[in-house]
Amino acid sequence: MHAMGAFNPNNAPTWTHYISKHLIITNERFLDGLEWIYGRKADETPNYGWENEGDKIKVTVFTDEPKDLKETLQTIGQVEKD
Repeated sequence: MHAMGAFNPNNAPTWTHYISKHLIITNERFLDGLEWIYGRKADETPNYGWENEGDKIKVTVFTDEPKDLKETLQTIGQVEKD
């Protein structure tokens, strides 16, 4: 997977989640889950950013909900349960 570009140009407050890569079924399914949860801004850019960080994917978002992103992605079937 390739990280997304300048996703927070205004330095808005963000929250960070880490998802273990071994839970990711496919990149497309994982990103579809992020899209479903966080959506897009008016200009159609995603309301989330992500980057590879070792054996995890670091997801950065503009909202504190859901508190447990991994659990939410597991509940909607976008990543494996551990």
